[in-house]
Amino acid sequence: MDVQQTNDGSNGWFAYAPEPRVQRAWNVEGWTSPENTDWFDESSGVLFRPEYGSELPLDPDLWWRLGLSPQLLDDLADWQAAFTHNFDPFDGGFAPGIRADWSRQGQQLQQRLRDELPDHIELFVDLWPITST
Repeated sequence: MDVQQTNDGSNGWFAYAPEPRVQRAWNVEGWTSPENTDWFDESSGVLFRPEYGSELPLDPDLWWRLGLSPQLLDDLADWQAAFTHNFDPFDGGFAPGIRADWSRQGQQLQQRLRDELPDHIELFVDLWPITST
């Protein structure tokens, strides 16, 4: 691929570097939530699903608006990290010995989410790495 030079000598590629993201912000004393989350309509529910590049398997990822305990958030983040590190998107499988435990943990987390979410927020579940194979 040819990269075209610009007049300023750069190669024509520009990138935006986002602000550093606080990992597991729910454990950081004094962390304040973003102000631009008014678009979230709680009546539309929350989707529990693993997703590459996410810290939590929740969509939308607005955990601070859901009233979830820090322990559940830590467990969700650990489960998401296990997915990111052990699932091969090319062959659709988990690293050896991981699938059964990850699946069991996902079922437990699903129940804990149902228990902790406010009654007016519906939980949708898509555990596609388990259900699609």
